[in-house]
Amino acid sequence: MKLGPQQQAVYHYLKEHPASTIREIRDALHIMKPDMRISEINFAYRQAGHNEDLIINVGKNKYREVLKSLRKPLTKFTSQVEIINGVAVERRVEVPA
Repeated sequence: MKLGPQQQAVYHYLKEHPASTIREIRDALHIMKPDMRISEINFAYRQAGHNEDLIINVGKNKYREVLKSLRKPLTKFTSQVEIINGVAVERRVEVPA
């Protein structure tokens, strides 16, 4: 799943600061509409074949602002090739994106 620069910034912020409000994301990243970036990330995640959103609402704070968090961090598969007894063996490993 390919993310744009602002989408990557929102994703990494939520990865480092779980349960953040839209206001906190906007103030930290200086992105005017982070809720639209979140919608785009969720749309791209669903287009990649998942049937759930990547960024979810986890509750509200005392000011009734919605708290956003990642359902799970993105991962990708990489191939590692090892030579064992003269034979190349490929191993697929899941790593953080």
